[in-house]
Amino acid sequence: MLPFVSILIPAFNEDKNISRCILSIDEQDYPKERYEVIVMDNGSTDRTTKIATELGVTVIDASGLLIGGVRNAGAKVAKGDILAYIDADCLAPKNWIQSGVSLLYLESDIGAVGGGCDIGPSASWVERAWVINRPYIEATYVKILATGSFFITKDTFEKVGGFNETVRAGEDTEISKEIIVNNKKLILSSAIRVIHLGYPLTLRSFYERQVWQASDYVRTRKSGLDPVFILANLFLVSFLVFLVSLFSNLKVGLTAIVISGGIAMMLSIYRYRRASAQFSFFLFFQVFILNYLYLVARTVGLIKSYKREIYNFISIN
Repeated sequence: MLPFVSILIPAFNEDKNISRCILSIDEQDYPKERYEVIVMDNGSTDRTTKIATELGVTVIDASGLLIGGVRNAGAKVAKGDILAYIDADCLAPKNWIQSGVSLLYLESDIGAVGGGCDIGPSASWVERAWVINRPYIEATYVKILATGSFFITKDTFEKVGGFNETVRAGEDTEISKEIIVNNKKLILSSAIRVIHLGYPLTLRSFYERQVWQASDYVRTRKSGLDPVFILANLFLVSFLVFLVSLFSNLKVGLTAIVISGGIAMMLSIYRYRRASAQFSFFLFFQVFILNYLYLVARTVGLIKSYKREIYNFISIN
């Protein structure tokens, strides 16, 4: 018999997307009697809960919790042997559940599987420059999985203690590290890739999203050698050097600006090559602009993260 799967959807003010997400789950080729859908509402003030209830899925109140707590709230009431997380602003392909289950049981030491996200056909230039053109991946081992499309057995979930409920962002990094510590592997496969409707559409919303995602970066980074964490710190140092040089040596300040641009350029080249996309100067220019803003935003979030860690240290001592 096929394993019973609990589809868990964290949501906050997603009335524009929640119905499309749920309907994509309803159209799965997996037997309907072998899965349930649970929406964990994080205190929405729009029609999110009303829409979800009308579509016949279970809705639970997860108000006042950080994202890890919201995800755990769904797991606590889930009946499934497998927990499958999908964000409320994502659409799942028809074989999403079946593919996720198959991948999870591919090998005995697999702890979790994920698929990442694609953009829709009407994506803005910001979305296209951020996601670019991701190649199809059959299955590969990774060190971290995002939770926009994430399958894990209930047994493994309980062994690692679920998601960290104290971080504002980066809960996916935390649980990924715990799964690996427990001698389990993480698999990334395009077979369970979902369409993400919630990518930032503008530079401002992109900036705000990246600041938020880096707000707990000191705690949730993958490791001390996390390349993005290192780049953000280098970017922060170059910015501080620039500020100081305004009052002393302008040449040093200009050098710092050039270095920060070089960091953004290296990141852009890396992301472009990883995407295996056909080269376009115009697209590459957009990618560079977005990556420079990404580093600025991550640096701002990093400063907030350092401030929070210093405050916590002082409070404890």
